[in-house]
Amino acid sequence: MVTSHEKRAQAPTGISAGTSRLGRDAGHADRSARWWSRNPCSRRWHLRCGPGHRRHLFSIVDSAGTRGPVTVIADQWGIPHIYADSVNDAFMVLGYLHARDRLFQMVMQSRLASGRLSEIIGPAAVTSDKFYRTIGLRRSAELTHQWYLEHRSDPIVDNALSIVEAEVEGVNAFIDSMTSAVTPIEFKLLGLRPEPWTELDVFVWAKMMTWGLSGNFRDLYRQYIRAALDNDTLYRELFNDTMPFTVPIVPEQTNLSLAEFPLAPGGAPAPAIQSGLRQSKVAECDVPFTRLQSLLDRLQQVMSPFGPGEIVGSNNWVVSGNKSATGHPILANDPHLVLQAPSLWYEAHIVVPGELDVMGVTFPGLPGVVLGHTAHAAWGFTNVGADVLDIVVEKVNPDNSSQYEYNGQWKDFEIVDEQIRLRDGTIVPFSVKWSVHGPLIDSFVTEYGVDESSAENIAMMWTGNGVTHEVLSLSLMNKMNTIEDYHRAVYWWDSPPQNIVFADDQANIAIMVAGRFPIRSGYSGEFPVQLLNDTVGWVSNIPFAHNPRSVNPS
Repeated sequence: MVTSHEKRAQAPTGISAGTSRLGRDAGHADRSARWWSRNPCSRRWHLRCGPGHRRHLFSIVDSAGTRGPVTVIADQWGIPHIYADSVNDAFMVLGYLHARDRLFQMVMQSRLASGRLSEIIGPAAVTSDKFYRTIGLRRSAELTHQWYLEHRSDPIVDNALSIVEAEVEGVNAFIDSMTSAVTPIEFKLLGLRPEPWTELDVFVWAKMMTWGLSGNFRDLYRQYIRAALDNDTLYRELFNDTMPFTVPIVPEQTNLSLAEFPLAPGGAPAPAIQSGLRQSKVAECDVPFTRLQSLLDRLQQVMSPFGPGEIVGSNNWVVSGNKSATGHPILANDPHLVLQAPSLWYEAHIVVPGELDVMGVTFPGLPGVVLGHTAHAAWGFTNVGADVLDIVVEKVNPDNSSQYEYNGQWKDFEIVDEQIRLRDGTIVPFSVKWSVHGPLIDSFVTEYGVDESSAENIAMMWTGNGVTHEVLSLSLMNKMNTIEDYHRAVYWWDSPPQNIVFADDQANIAIMVAGRFPIRSGYSGEFPVQLLNDTVGWVSNIPFAHNPRSVNPS
C-alpha cells in the first residue's frame, strides 16, 4: 500500500512517453481532498470531503475480507493514481471514479448508442433513436458480450471480461451510494435516477467509438458528387485514390509469419480466395438522385446533433533511440477527436505490484487505458480511415417487400421489432430490416422506405457489425512490456482500424496497421453496389500477417 501523499507516477525508465501528459485537465477529476471507506455491512463506498486543493490520499478499504486495501492518490492535476493488491480491485476503483466524475456523460453515451435518448429527451430524439437502432450498435454489443462469455475458458478472454465486471461493479457501487448530496446535478434537473450499469453498457460504448471512427456513408456521398458533376473524368481528377503529395509511411512491408498468426481475430479462419472462385465484375448500382439527396439530408440531420462530428488530423510518431539525444525511444500521440464537455478522456494511473503498472487516458465507462504507457512500453493510436463500410442496394421482391433476391431466390428479411419509449411513457413502434449484408439504413426514414419505382432498399455492410475484440486487445495492451506483447495485443484489434505505434525500453519501435479489412470480390467498394449472390461481396478478411507494419526500421 502506498502511504506517502507525495508519491507520483513517473514515465518508465528508457522511454519519453508523449502519451503520459495530454493536458492538465485531461483527467478532469475532482481536486478537493476526499477519501473513501467501504462499510463492511452494506459493502458500499462512502465519500467524505476535507479541506484543501493539494495532492491528497484516498483510502478505499474493504474490511469484509474478500478484497484487499486500495489506495488512490490525486496528484496536483487531479489525476488519480490507483494502487491495489489485485487487478479486479484496481478496475473496480477505476469504475467508481469514472462514475463519480462522469456518470451523466456515461449514461448519455450509452443511451445514444442504444437508441434510448427519447427516454430522457422525449420526441426530439426519436429520429436519432431510430437511426442508432437501425445500424444496430446494441445488437452487435450483445453478440460481442456473448462471445466473451462463450470463450471465457481462454485465460486472456477471462481476464478481459473480469476487468469489465470489475468496472461495472465499481460504477454500481457509486450509483448505490448516491445520496442527494453527491447526485450529479444533471440527474436532479431531469428528475432521473440512473439504472444499474451493466457489462453490456461497456460493450455498447466500445461499439459507439468503433462507429465514430469507422462508420460513414462515403459511398453515397461519392455517388452524389459524381452525379452532380456529371463528368467522370473531372471526378477522377478531383477525387483520385492517391494524391501526388502522399508519402508512404511503411515503404517496405515487414510481415510476421502466417504460421504464427494463421487465423483472423476471434479464431475465425481467414482463408485465401480460392483460385477458381468466380470474380465477376459487379456493376455499380446508383441510387436515384432525388432519393439519394433526401436520404443524405436526413442522415446529416440525425448524425449532426449527436454524432461524432468531423474528425481530422490525428498524428502519432515514434523516434528510435538511435536518433534521440538520450539514446532512448520517444513516442508521441496526438489524437484529434471531437471536442466536447466534459472531455472524452479521463486520465488515470493503475498499479498492481507484479501485475500491472499502466498510465494514460481512459474512456469513462470503459475499463483500461486506451492510450498510454506501462513501466516498460508505450503505445498510441491514430485512425486508419480505411474503407470498411459498403452500401449494398438490395433488390426487393415487387410482390412482397419482406423479401429480397439472393442466390437466385427470394430470401426473407430478418425483421427486428423495436419499441422506443418516450419520456412520458409513450411507445413508438419501429421495425428494422436486416439482409445478409446488414441493416437497411433507409428504413429509419419512414417516408423514404422502399422505392416503389425500383423496388430497392439500401443496406449497410460494416466490419463493426457483429463480434469485435477491442476490449480484449486493450486489456492486453495494458500489460505490454515487450514487442512480443505488442504483437499479441495488436493481433486482436479488429475495429475500428487503427495505426498503432509502439516503443519499449529495449530500444524497439514499431508501427502496425491493425483492423479487419474485407477482401472484396467483384467490385471496389467505392460506390453503392448490388450483390445478388455469395460469389461477390466480402469473401474473407486480409490475414493479420499481411497488414502493413514497420518494426525497428533502419
